[in-house]
Amino acid sequence: MLRDDFIFEGEYVLISEDGENLRTRKTPIAFKANGKFWVNNHAHILKCYEEHMNNLLIYYFQSLDLHEFITGAVQPKLNKSRLCVPFPFLPTNVAEQKRIAAVLSSLDDKIDLLHRQNSNARGHGRGSLPPLVHRTSPTRLGGEAPPVKLLIF
Repeated sequence: MLRDDFIFEGEYVLISEDGENLRTRKTPIAFKANGKFWVNNHAHILKCYEEHMNNLLIYYFQSLDLHEFITGAVQPKLNKSRLCVPFPFLPTNVAEQKRIAAVLSSLDDKIDLLHRQNSNARGHGRGSLPPLVHRTSPTRLGGEAPPVKLLIF
């Protein structure tokens, strides 16, 4: 069912509520949502009074070991009661919070740039260089180990 309506407007932090990803962390568990949006019941929605706190919370939850907060043996779940704990990492000084958020955001921007550059480099390199390793099928050699030719730089 496609939803055209929205139930939230503004900038919020979404935290995964359940699923194996809470344990394995194959994908991020914390996101920023901005604008008009709808969220199902599988996410916790946090609204920060200070906008810079959104990024700090995302970084915090991305780095937090959730094992002590997760319930459920088969289906991991992060309950609201376990989510609402004091955040010991936060300095009380707002200026310091903003500096930390700025540094972390800057590092994220650099990481994103490196990922894009890496993707572009891979795309440009395909087909323009000879293969680095050439293998001959072992069956063509009567089951013997195939010769390996290396291109040395």
